[in-house]
Amino acid sequence: MFARARNVFVFITRLWLGGILLLFLAFALGFLWFYQTLPQPKQRTFSARAQAIVVFTGSSARVPSALSLLRASHAPLLLVSGVYRNTVSSDLMGHERSFLGKIVLGYTARNTFENAVETTLWVRSNSISKIILVTSALHMRRSLLYVRHLSPQLEVVPFAVQHTSTHRWDAVFKEYAKYVLSLGHRIFATLPESFPTPHSF
Repeated sequence: MFARARNVFVFITRLWLGGILLLFLAFALGFLWFYQTLPQPKQRTFSARAQAIVVFTGSSARVPSALSLLRASHAPLLLVSGVYRNTVSSDLMGHERSFLGKIVLGYTARNTFENAVETTLWVRSNSISKIILVTSALHMRRSLLYVRHLSPQLEVVPFAVQHTSTHRWDAVFKEYAKYVLSLGHRIFATLPESFPTPHSF
């Protein structure tokens, strides 16, 4: 009987270790896929048009890139999601008066999921069916994951912005880990019942 119990223990241990090994291999292969297929920053030949541009705040190049798209008439409106509470439109547009009435600020979002929530509420309240989404190349896949989950009918054109951390293994690994967690979170993620909709000021 002792030998049988030992055999069962060995079998369960091997099964457990085999499962851990398979999970590790899946995670490692997923990371290689994630790194090799990072979105490439858009070039000057970008020609897409949409009803609005949406930028998720973060790295310094994101908002200027979104403003450049607005300036080039790729869309008539720009939503800046996740700005600091004291930010006003003039902080972003400077003395460029052509931006008046075209910039909408979202003050509530503090993470990528809330960026997607803010975006979803805004596009729904304005009957927008197509946007250009601006964020860093490293952040784009997770951003698209949430936006497309909350707004499956929304057409999203990604505009990836280069960032120095794109070529750092530690930064890519950190973003990949967040992406994997987001895949699980997405299963339960729904629109919050109480969340302010961005509006023009």
